[in-house]
Amino acid sequence: MVNEMSRTPVKIMSTCVVAPICHAQELLERFLKKASHILLFIEIYYPRCLHKIGADCFLYQYGKLKKVYGYHVTTLKLIRIISTNRAIRYLFHFVILFRLILKAGVKFQVFIGVNYPYPLLGLLLRKMHLVKKVVYYAWDIIPPPDQRSHILKRMLYKIMLLIDYLISKHADLVWFLSSELIGVKRKLGVPINNVPYIIVPIGVDTDRLVNIAYSSLEQQNRILIAYVGEISERTGFDVFARFLIRMAHDQTIKDNIEFLIIGQGPLFRKIRTLVVRLGLKDQVHMLGFIRDIDEIRNLLSTCSVGIALYKPTDMFSRYSDPGKVKLYIECGIPIIMSGRSPITKEIAKHGAGFIINLSEDELSRVIRYLIKNKTALTKLKRNVIKLAFRYDYRNILSRALIRSLNILFNNPYVSSTKKSR
Repeated sequence: MVNEMSRTPVKIMSTCVVAPICHAQELLERFLKKASHILLFIEIYYPRCLHKIGADCFLYQYGKLKKVYGYHVTTLKLIRIISTNRAIRYLFHFVILFRLILKAGVKFQVFIGVNYPYPLLGLLLRKMHLVKKVVYYAWDIIPPPDQRSHILKRMLYKIMLLIDYLISKHADLVWFLSSELIGVKRKLGVPINNVPYIIVPIGVDTDRLVNIAYSSLEQQNRILIAYVGEISERTGFDVFARFLIRMAHDQTIKDNIEFLIIGQGPLFRKIRTLVVRLGLKDQVHMLGFIRDIDEIRNLLSTCSVGIALYKPTDMFSRYSDPGKVKLYIECGIPIIMSGRSPITKEIAKHGAGFIINLSEDELSRVIRYLIKNKTALTKLKRNVIKLAFRYDYRNILSRALIRSLNILFNNPYVSSTKKSR
C-alpha cells in the first residue's frame, strides 16, 4: 500500500540527476520532479539503443516541464569511434554533461549521479560551488577483466576502480541498490565506511496493477513469454538459441508458446537469423529497441510470463537489482529467472515465478509445465502483484529522500540520525 507521506514528499530546492535511459531512471525522474522545486534530469543514451550518442536534458520547475535541450552525435563514423572505446565514451559524456549542466544556469542543492563515473562530475561541480551535496547512486560493480584481456582493457579497469574509490570516498552520501553490492565493493577495496550510505532498490509503479485482468490467462491459445533487455551471452541468449533449435523440433512447445523480445545487443542479428532459418517467425517476434517505456509496459501487460536469464558468474546481476525483473513485476507477470541476484530469493519466497539453472533443459521443463498447467498462471500472477506492493517506488524513494536530507543537511523534517545503514 502506498503511504500518505509518499504522495506528498518533502521538497528539495534544486536537484540535478544524471542517469542512463532505463525503467528505473524513468521512475526516479517521475518522483523527483514532484519532490524538487527545480529539477534538471539528464538522460544518457548509447548507440546500441538509438543509433546516436549523447544526452537529453529536461528542466522542471514545480513539477512542470519548462525546457528540453541536449547534445547528440549522429554521424556513424564518430559514433563508432566513441562507442568502441569506453575511455573515449566516458570522456565524451563528461565534457558534454558539464556543458549541459552549466547551460541550465542553476546552482543545485543536490547532485545525484547514477553509477560511475558520473558522480565525479558532481564532485567537480561541488568544487566550483555549483553543487552543495553529491549523492552517488551505485547500481552495479566494475567486472574485473579476464587475465588474457588486452593490457589496455586491464588498465581501464584499474582506472575505473580508482574512480569508483574516489567517488565513494568523497561523495556526501552513497545510495546502494542492494546490500550485496556493499559487500562486494568492500572486497574490491572501495572505502564504504568513509561516508554514510543507505539501500535504495529499484521500485515499481503499483498504480498499473489496479486493473489487472486474471481471467484471460487461462483462455489464451498460446502462452506469450516476454523478454526485455540486452541480447547477449551475458543475458543467456546463447542458451536461448539452443532452446530455439529444440523448440523447432518440439511440436507441443511450438504450438503453445510465443516469444516477444524487446531489445538490442551483440546477438540480435544472430538470433533473428536463427529464427528465420528455423521457421519460427510466427512464434518469435523480435521488436528491437523501444525507447518509449510506456509502450514496453503496454506490451508486457499482454504477456503471460517474463524471462530473465543470467549466468551464475554474472557480477552485474549477482550483486545488483536487475531492472527488467522489476519491470515484469510492475506489469504483473510471473518470472522465469536464472542466476544469483538478490531478487531471486524474493521471487521464490513469494511464489512469483520459477528460479532455474541456466540451461535449455530447465527452460523447456518450466515451459512444458506451464503448457500443461495454465491455471497455475493465475495463482503466480496474484503472487507477483502481492510482491509488487513491497516495492512501490514512491514508498522507497520517499524514505530514501527523507533519510538523505537528514544526513546531508540535518533536516528537521525527520528525527536526527547521523548515519544510516
